[in-house]
Amino acid sequence: RNEMGVFYVNQADALVKSGKLEFKGTVPEVVCGILKLSKTMLNFGLEDFTATADIPNQALVMSNSGRHCRLYAYCFSLVETDDTATEIRMFRNEHERYTKAIELYEKALKILTSSDANAVGFGKGKRNQYSKIYESVSWDLQTTCFIWGSRLQDSTPKEAYSMEEVE
Repeated sequence: RNEMGVFYVNQADALVKSGKLEFKGTVPEVVCGILKLSKTMLNFGLEDFTATADIPNQALVMSNSGRHCRLYAYCFSLVETDDTATEIRMFRNEHERYTKAIELYEKALKILTSSDANAVGFGKGKRNQYSKIYESVSWDLQTTCFIWGSRLQDSTPKEAYSMEEVE
């Protein structure tokens, strides 16, 4: 199910980047539908891997879910509107998605370094048992923080958040 979730994220990503959609006032329903299906599949995948205590795959699903959130956030940033209330709502939706992506990446890193992850492995309390996964998730977390920080600094509608909140 994880792979189906990733498949739908990739389909939505390709559709968004195709230039064939208009983001006038909202995210197109077709994209929302694909991303909703993707989220359902990713959630099922996480349930499956949690039930079998498959830690590396749990972390990978969380990372894929983070990518899902990042794409959704990006979609909100593409919405074109002259209405201030809609602009603020889209920006806050974008903020929620980036925040969720960051939470998912952090949770994935935490599970990779947990005592359960290392109890039967080679690392015995170190991240090196799953170092490639750890590095990949860490990179995703860092780039997400950078992108969202840049957006906050450069594009925050002044009505959406105070400067203290942005900083």
